[in-house]
Amino acid sequence: MCRLLLLIDKKFDENIIKKFINQSITKKNTPGIKYNFDKNYHKEGYGFAWMNNNKWKLYKKEKCFNEDNNLKNIIKDITKNNNNNVLIGHIRSNKNLPFEKNYYNTHPFKYKENIWCHNGIIDNFLEFKEIHIKKIKSDYIKNINGTTDSEFLFYLFLSQLNSNSLHDLNICIINFFKILEKYNNKISANIIYSNSKYTLITRYINSNNECPSLYYSLNESILISSEPLTKNYEIVKNHTGVIIDNNNKLILNKFKFNNY
Repeated sequence: MCRLLLLIDKKFDENIIKKFINQSITKKNTPGIKYNFDKNYHKEGYGFAWMNNNKWKLYKKEKCFNEDNNLKNIIKDITKNNNNNVLIGHIRSNKNLPFEKNYYNTHPFKYKENIWCHNGIIDNFLEFKEIHIKKIKSDYIKNINGTTDSEFLFYLFLSQLNSNSLHDLNICIINFFKILEKYNNKISANIIYSNSKYTLITRYINSNNECPSLYYSLNESILISSEPLTKNYEIVKNHTGVIIDNNNKLILNKFKFNNY
């Protein structure tokens, strides 16, 4: 499966970024979690989204980080002083999946000031797509450039979101996960969604099985990742999610998916 990173801090730590991208080329490290779909290597693309003057900057490549000659410049850009320190990262694994390795299938996905990353899978995605394509607003349909279940979920999510307010975000989450829970096949959805104000992160699967791995560390910063990046960490509980205030580094809302 893919790898996720969320870091909210006054200044981004270059060592954390390097530890994260090195998960592409090292064996998986998921202490305390046994998830059968996890892969050891994740070389099918990587990307980052980060705040710069309250606007998202995005960089992604459909290759492993160690094949990208521009990486040093990107890390330098990411770690310089920013006015709003939210960093989102994704490392893609596409082994045994039908989704092509290309730029448009690489995460994060961006629509205006909305950012999305996904670690998980929808079994029988074409069936899911056929059932729910009409729920996606027409303005969003034309922005789907790739073929992944992840990008489809992004625009399905945005179609439930009326504004960037906390109230509307909570309603969107309820409606979105009701859609996932009603699907008869397996959906796993560890998600990072972020806008200029709030970030949502989930550890989810629509069954009683173990969710994909996710860990957190809360000190002066908020650090959440698919594999531990510090010595001190906790496992994000199965079937849970949080909404975070980006500016104040506060967890505003914790929720548990009721059916599990």
